[in-house]
Amino acid sequence: MSDLASKLAKLPKDKKAAMIAMLKGSCAASKKKNELVPRKIGDKVPASYQQEQLWFIDSLAAGDNQNNVSALITLTGELNVGKLEESLNTIIKRHESLRTHFIDEEGVVKQVVKQWIFHELETINLLQDDLDLEEILKKNSSMPFNLEEGPLFRVLLIKASEEKHYLLWVAHHIIWDAWSYTVFMNELTTSYNNENQLEDINIQYPDFSIWQRGHLAGDRLDELNKFWKEKMSNTEVTELMTDFPRPKELNLEGHRFKRVLSGDILDNVKDLAKQAGTTQYMTLLAAFKVLLHKYTQQNEIVVGTPSANRTNSQVEKLIGFFVNMIPIKTNISGDVTFRDTLSTVKESVLESFNNQDLPFEKIVAAANPKREPSRHPLFQVEFTSESMVSDSLPKMKNLKLEHETLHDSGSRFDMSFITYESNGELVVVVEYNRNLFKEETIKQLVNNYESTLLNLSKNPDVSINKLSLLNPDSLEKVISIWAHGKNTEIVNKSLVEVFEETVLKYPNSIAVSFKGKVLTYQELNDKVNKLARYLQAKGVKEETFVGICLNRSVDMIVSLLAVLKAGGTYIPIDSGYPQDRIDHILTDSQVKVAISEGSLVSKIGESVACTILVDRHKQEIEQESTSNLTLNIKPTNLAYVLYTSGSTGKPKGVMIEHLSVVNFIKSISEDYKIKDNDTIVQFALLGFDVSVFEIFSALLNGAKLSIADNNERVSPEDLTKLIKTEQVTVAELPPALLPLLNPDELTTLRLVSVGGEAPSGMLVEQWANKNRKLFNGYGPTETTVAVTLMDCQGKYLKTPPIGKPMANHSAFILDEHLNPVPQGVPGELHIGGIGLARGYLNRNELTAEKFIKSPFECVVGDRLYKTGDLVRWLPNGNIEFLGRIDRQVKIRGFRIELEEIENVLKSYSNVTNAVVIDIDHEEFGRRLIAYITTKDSEISQKELLEFTKSKLPYYMIPFQFIKVESIPLNPNGKIDRNKLPQPNYEEIGQKESIKKPIDEFEEEIAFNIFNNVLGIKVVSVDESFFDLGGNSLQATQIVSKIRKTFNIEITLAEFFNNTTVEKLAEIVRERQKESNNEQQRLLDTLNSIESLTDDEVMKKIKEMQDKVRV
Repeated sequence: MSDLASKLAKLPKDKKAAMIAMLKGSCAASKKKNELVPRKIGDKVPASYQQEQLWFIDSLAAGDNQNNVSALITLTGELNVGKLEESLNTIIKRHESLRTHFIDEEGVVKQVVKQWIFHELETINLLQDDLDLEEILKKNSSMPFNLEEGPLFRVLLIKASEEKHYLLWVAHHIIWDAWSYTVFMNELTTSYNNENQLEDINIQYPDFSIWQRGHLAGDRLDELNKFWKEKMSNTEVTELMTDFPRPKELNLEGHRFKRVLSGDILDNVKDLAKQAGTTQYMTLLAAFKVLLHKYTQQNEIVVGTPSANRTNSQVEKLIGFFVNMIPIKTNISGDVTFRDTLSTVKESVLESFNNQDLPFEKIVAAANPKREPSRHPLFQVEFTSESMVSDSLPKMKNLKLEHETLHDSGSRFDMSFITYESNGELVVVVEYNRNLFKEETIKQLVNNYESTLLNLSKNPDVSINKLSLLNPDSLEKVISIWAHGKNTEIVNKSLVEVFEETVLKYPNSIAVSFKGKVLTYQELNDKVNKLARYLQAKGVKEETFVGICLNRSVDMIVSLLAVLKAGGTYIPIDSGYPQDRIDHILTDSQVKVAISEGSLVSKIGESVACTILVDRHKQEIEQESTSNLTLNIKPTNLAYVLYTSGSTGKPKGVMIEHLSVVNFIKSISEDYKIKDNDTIVQFALLGFDVSVFEIFSALLNGAKLSIADNNERVSPEDLTKLIKTEQVTVAELPPALLPLLNPDELTTLRLVSVGGEAPSGMLVEQWANKNRKLFNGYGPTETTVAVTLMDCQGKYLKTPPIGKPMANHSAFILDEHLNPVPQGVPGELHIGGIGLARGYLNRNELTAEKFIKSPFECVVGDRLYKTGDLVRWLPNGNIEFLGRIDRQVKIRGFRIELEEIENVLKSYSNVTNAVVIDIDHEEFGRRLIAYITTKDSEISQKELLEFTKSKLPYYMIPFQFIKVESIPLNPNGKIDRNKLPQPNYEEIGQKESIKKPIDEFEEEIAFNIFNNVLGIKVVSVDESFFDLGGNSLQATQIVSKIRKTFNIEITLAEFFNNTTVEKLAEIVRERQKESNNEQQRLLDTLNSIESLTDDEVMKKIKEMQDKVRV
């Protein structure tokens, strides 16, 4: 017994009776408060909140058909057309929604109900009129409605034969929803069959609109607002990776994909729902949220779902637009089981549906997210689980009915994911924005959903972390077929052995060229042998670390090869390095021998026991023998240690073996078709791994290596001259340099390779042609120069992919728990194969962290290198590079890849390179700063701002553009963001400064219109209406007040594109100017007419009419 019942039982009889009466009165009052009451007929009634939103959308996209809802009923059998027409009119007469149109009264949208008049059923005879059914359906389904006139439905009977008809019903969503179709068909069938008298309808949709506004007030409104504000404020955008850059504004062009899932899945889902105490919808939604969690690598997942919103039983039998979109937000943890996740989703569904009364636009207003024209607010993905109404609908006399929902080509969201049951199977329909996604991406998504459902329903106790999204075929594709390069024979030789074989084969060919000085292979080998023997005498033996600090010269190449021939390991030390970096390398590697020259000896210092100066010790070196050394250098010996930037700020040494270099050169020589008649430019610094490609792809193939001096490395003119003079055929060059060169001048270049930074699509168009290939190579230093290659051809909307794994290498794309990810899903690239480094010098913990045992079979070896790069599989098996995992930033709730902004800037005609960083300013918050280099002419901030605004959503627009002479590079040739100049915070402050109204137009809009509608004071005329807290319904009021105040015409679409006081005032000025000009023209015409006779006036009128006819 409850406390209340217990206390009632103890009361004296008279008090008990009084208390019971009081409780009954309270309940009756509460019930009366929730009842809908018929209104006075003829009144104009404000639209419901749902209708207001659709009216707003329709006004924004006038003439659009995105809210048309169409259904096709196939009637087979003996049809009584007269009875069908009578039944349709019965329904039209019964439901005011079907006789409603809408007007705008000073920013308030109102319903106007017309009196019923008989609606003649339009009929088309396909046999007589020789018409095409599909064309008729398409034309009538897509024809837009005029909300201000009505009717807002159309019905068409199409006769195919005496025994077969089609009934097409098309309505605007503003008077119709899915529930309405069930009501419509029940009434149509009952009326047609003459079975029962239809019950009278005492309540109509406009009565609901009045009730809704009363119901959503006071305590209930406060309660709902509080719930949704707490639930949805500061919600992270669920960010699905798209195939195409997101347009600046939301584009609703859509497409539809449908698939029936395998038969067992539905039964498994039903069994699991029963076990877990959830509904089928909740189970399907939970699996979908897990899928999105895996796709986005986000924990906070928000999807929208429609609620019938007919919680009041009085509206259950009404036709009208009641449905409400509600967001369902769930935190998905990878550490828990799916059974636990299902409970979490159940909880989030129930609490959202318990608060479904608040219309979606008011939910948005409560949450107050940052508005962004290219996205639907709060969520971009809709999930719906529908029931097939045709299975439960009554039958029409002597007729067999088939129901089909017709879909237009629009998409309200990025994606609508719809599931329904049909003939005992689960069907998935995805309506998606084709400006964002390719069809193959959507197909893969559905495949992954099927695998997710299958795996989770069979094993609900698996943790989300361990869940695989892949079916066996897809798994085979990503870990076997796509993951592996060609499995070719491993060359089990050292660099020294292969080089000496090349010398024997091409002794008299030119090996090295520098500033007019050349050495043949034999001459080069002789010099190398002399220095190698000298090194031996100084204590260099197997894997002795030898530092090389030399100016660019032939001696640099001789020294490198000599270290290898002596059995040592070379460590490049660039003389341009800061002294702190040089000291760190020497100390960390404990170099005991160094090769340098007199002008650079101070760089080495006294920590090195033996420093050989090639200029000062020249005579001693020349005394050594030219014969090859007889050392047995193993392929697994270290060839070099390259120092790359470390996260601690201290560079770390990467150890690469001979075997890795030899096999890399073999593979890339085959891919690039490098022969002995090629000339390869040696452009990179010795400390950058590209130098390994340049030097050894030439010297292990009998080709010529042409060394660029320091001027030629920085001067496009000097480099052009070198390439022409030396007739260079192969070059690997930084993408930042390519825009400064003229590809048409460099006719000898048959192949250009880029790496380190991705080339833009524009560069590919400029450089790749029938006579020249452009390769995009990818590979961290830890994997020996390159591990994937892409032969770039054609046009690229984004940067070109990085291609497929090279021979004897494997590439796996894995999530953070080392699960393979499906095609299209971002993951971290893991590399295995012959090119993997031995590890990091003196960094055992880091080596163990980055070089892990492979959970999958590799072409070569059993280790994987964790690159830290975010990539994804493309449908053709190529890999798309998305950026560094640690370079993802979040601005205003949106996750951003900085590379995407950089690529847009690089596509601008006068920009040669661009780097974007994010700063966290204590006063202005998180901001994006762009650094650019240009060709010749100046580029203004305004010019760049307008360009980026035309290409990117607002939250990706850099806050400041800083022009620099060059982008700073680190010693390995990669961008050094730490050396970019600091932004000018004073300029940022100026940009943030207040802009006051400059004339009466801006004052009127700011202080009267904006202030009155928003209820707040406008501080600056460049503040966006939405940043001030405005919503779309208030936008209609702003537009109405501007029209009335200034007596001009302005559309909602114009308002959405000009949401500041400043921009709106510009429109007002322009329209008033146009109006004044028109008034002056009419006045001039009247003045001229006053002086004319009646005959002359009639003649002038006739001339004007003739002009109009022409």
